[in-house]
Amino acid sequence: GGYSSEGVVLKACFALKSSSWSQVGEMDQARQYASRVLLPNGTLSILGGSDGSGDLSTTELMEIDSDGEISHQSPGPVMPTSSRGHCSVLTSTSNMILMGGSFASQTHFLNVESGSWTAGPPLQDTGDREWPACGQIVDQKTKTKFIVITGGTRPTKSTTELLDVSQPNPQWRIVEQLSLPVPMYGLKGVTLGEDFYISGGYQESGSNSDQFFRMFCDEGQCQIQKMAGALQVARRDHVFLPLPASLANC
Repeated sequence: GGYSSEGVVLKACFALKSSSWSQVGEMDQARQYASRVLLPNGTLSILGGSDGSGDLSTTELMEIDSDGEISHQSPGPVMPTSSRGHCSVLTSTSNMILMGGSFASQTHFLNVESGSWTAGPPLQDTGDREWPACGQIVDQKTKTKFIVITGGTRPTKSTTELLDVSQPNPQWRIVEQLSLPVPMYGLKGVTLGEDFYISGGYQESGSNSDQFFRMFCDEGQCQIQKMAGALQVARRDHVFLPLPASLANC
């Protein structure tokens, strides 16, 4: 998916193989600003987004074969409301959480086995939070797993919130020590090991960022750290994913 330079919302799906990109199929519906989660069984779940004329509540499931081709696709469970610019994170092998985007401060849990939705705890920073970065942080000492959401817009935010999903009645909390240096949206995040890494984003000052940041927690104390180096091109709304070793030099 995504938005092409010709002004068209795309249905096409692409895979990085060896050192080049190739189209491996199409979604059933063109969409941009959707979220995606790789489920434990290897199925790719694509949720919501916009088709260019309105927000979507539809989802799609894609099974990917060993060659990176789409072997089967089917409709997924319809979201509680239409949304774009949100993000989704697995909380366990059988559940994911949707947050941000058109959901405003609402969050939603999905049982990926039954396809049923339940309301999650509301975010503490009220108002919309479109185009945030989301992922997981694992405390290095206690091994407590937190869901993290940071940045976003309407208005543009610098706040970061954590959710301890191991609690029986988890609630979001704003962690001042993890606040972004400046309000940003369109930044992207990825969890590597126990830490959460962020790249790019659109700064409130009116420019894209080329910076990397690392968020981590150690025995309940959380920090954000600017990383050495920078993106070669400042960018936002990009793709930020770990690559397997076979593609590390492409």
